[in-house]
Amino acid sequence: MREILRQYAAGYAKSEEQLTLMEDDQSSIHYPEVYLFIGDMTAAAIEPIMEIHDRKWDNSASVIYFHVGTDRGGRPGPKGSESSNRLHSYQLDLPVADGASKSLRKELYQAFYQERGPLSGLNKAIRKLSHHISDYGRSYSSFDRVHLSIITRVDDPFNGFIPEISLLAESIFNQSFKSVQMDLYALINEREQIETYGYASSVGVAFLRELELMQSR
Repeated sequence: MREILRQYAAGYAKSEEQLTLMEDDQSSIHYPEVYLFIGDMTAAAIEPIMEIHDRKWDNSASVIYFHVGTDRGGRPGPKGSESSNRLHSYQLDLPVADGASKSLRKELYQAFYQERGPLSGLNKAIRKLSHHISDYGRSYSSFDRVHLSIITRVDDPFNGFIPEISLLAESIFNQSFKSVQMDLYALINEREQIETYGYASSVGVAFLRELELMQSR
């Protein structure tokens, strides 16, 4: 999936350049942008998305990236100190019996509320992130609102935390901004391993149905 995203980033950048008369013609974002990646499976998407933004926006260095996952995912960080400084992360230390269990999503959700540390730590991490946005005051034309993009994988067990994490982030950002605009992006891996294809597909379809239900309310 990492290679697919890299190819997409390169193709996207090339098409953007063809639409302009100058190769270095870039646009600017006027409001703070925060990209929230939920789950270990989204780690591979972070660097390619950073590269897309670096090509597209001349003030992309002010974009904030935040990854919520565990240390079991072995997530790759972006290369270079400049990219690393833009990426913040919070590791959820949740006790689960088996990381490969088909009931992992349920176990993670239950552990999240049984343990006091995860929610409290996540609250502190997002508040710190909100304060960090102010460091880029000169990069934006307005601080009236913040745009929060939430990214997850349809088959990632951590997507069960989307309501809790997104509403927590919205509540915290509302204390510093007049409005918070949120968008959700669900990634689909089209190259699943054969032995897990059926299960991953069914989990992904179930998650998309959950999203449809949430949007209808």
